[in-house]
Amino acid sequence: MCRSFLIMAVILLCGSCYLASYATDGNDTNDTNDTRGSDWTTLTSRVVHLEEVHEREGGSVVELFLENGMVALLKNPTSEALALVRHGKFERTYYDFFLKRRDFEILYFKQAKSVEGGTLEDEECEQPLPLLDTKSNLKRVVSYDEAVNLFSKMHPNFVGSRRVFRRNPSQCFRRAQVWTYEFERDFGVESRKYFLMFTGKFRSGGCSYNWWFHVTPYLSVAYRRGEVVPLTMDREYAAGPIDRDSWSRLFVNSTGGGCNVPRDVVCPVISENQYDVYKREYNRYYCIIIDTARFYYYPEDMEEASRSGRVRSSWNMNNVNDAYTEKR
Repeated sequence: MCRSFLIMAVILLCGSCYLASYATDGNDTNDTNDTRGSDWTTLTSRVVHLEEVHEREGGSVVELFLENGMVALLKNPTSEALALVRHGKFERTYYDFFLKRRDFEILYFKQAKSVEGGTLEDEECEQPLPLLDTKSNLKRVVSYDEAVNLFSKMHPNFVGSRRVFRRNPSQCFRRAQVWTYEFERDFGVESRKYFLMFTGKFRSGGCSYNWWFHVTPYLSVAYRRGEVVPLTMDREYAAGPIDRDSWSRLFVNSTGGGCNVPRDVVCPVISENQYDVYKREYNRYYCIIIDTARFYYYPEDMEEASRSGRVRSSWNMNNVNDAYTEKR
């Protein structure tokens, strides 16, 4: 990127785009497809939630909770920029975001031309096979050895995962949906999910982890003298089945210097129809875990369950088909 900047407070609004512009010395262009120097990056996502404008050092900030789980920062936004974002949230519009790598400050975004769930045109995604009628006789508790064996059989390759790099990384909620679906379909095992929600207290405490949630399946495991305990099955980030607190600390405690989260932090656990509790306690705890049935795909599903009182008790095949767009 250019080596000298004349910082300008120039905001360009063009109906479906936003630009926080910096004048260059003439030797480079402000091209959203140019990520030379590794200071900037791009991704395609939609805005799920806007956290209220609040003051930080250097001005006001709006946190944009993106569908891929990231939190992007809109600094010192104009009323027009906020109106554009709110409209996109309501319309479920996907944008190409151009961000600073260091803190995910938004420099530029525009409406995406097309969205393919992370797939590439020159690759074919796997189609989910039909689910057998196993729901009535699913195995609800497995041994530790069975859990380890199931972990080894979990599919590891998704578009954009750390093992198969792409411009847009694969999404945790899609991986979790594929894994839970296949636990039932291929092995007759019932699983559940943990949604790890990062809070305002977490991010305001100097933590540099710019995500608002992560999700993984877990199994009920007969472990240590027959005691049944939940063990997480996060094939992407763990080496095997691990307990809930150890799993959550993989993320809560891996935030770099300056983060004041205690090393022994324990995230309180709430149920799938208590999303309103998460929102109410957003600034009280560093993190909150939501324990859900395997059918919940995304935090918006839990928000709807909390609002309506209706819980999910079956697969939504539109969600399953969407999740499989990232399996390879």
